[in-house]
Amino acid sequence: MDTNWKNNSKLAKALLSSIEKYSLDFTPGEIPSNPISPHEAVNLLYYGNPAILCEDKEGRLLFYSQHGESVFGYTTDEAIGMDSVDLAPGRFREGRESLFKKIIEEERPIEVEAIRIHKSGEEIKIAAQVFPYEIKGEKNIAAIVKKLTDNTT
Repeated sequence: MDTNWKNNSKLAKALLSSIEKYSLDFTPGEIPSNPISPHEAVNLLYYGNPAILCEDKEGRLLFYSQHGESVFGYTTDEAIGMDSVDLAPGRFREGRESLFKKIIEEERPIEVEAIRIHKSGEEIKIAAQVFPYEIKGEKNIAAIVKKLTDNTT
């Protein structure tokens, strides 16, 4: 797994392409004078709003934008390489793989509301646009995520 997300312009371009293809609700960020990456596509995603994250075929996070911290509490450096299933309470993990497989096979995004776990251990309610993306002939899952509420136990 390439965890050097700051230089992964191919991944960023694949995500931006899917966001455009599916007309998803995402605003690319304004790039500051001292950006996180030398690649424009990476910066557009990283500074964009709302949060965006994507995983590899093993479910590990490959990309996690700065707004992910406001949703889940983890910094980008903490989140990259993390198993994305760890963001969901155990009771909500069943059916996740079959849903993701369906999204990839049907090549269409879906909108979901779900309970997730903040770094603090508190449960949060999120809304996500979950969509497929393709890089190097391999299809995986990404999500644009907004936090709806805290303390949803």
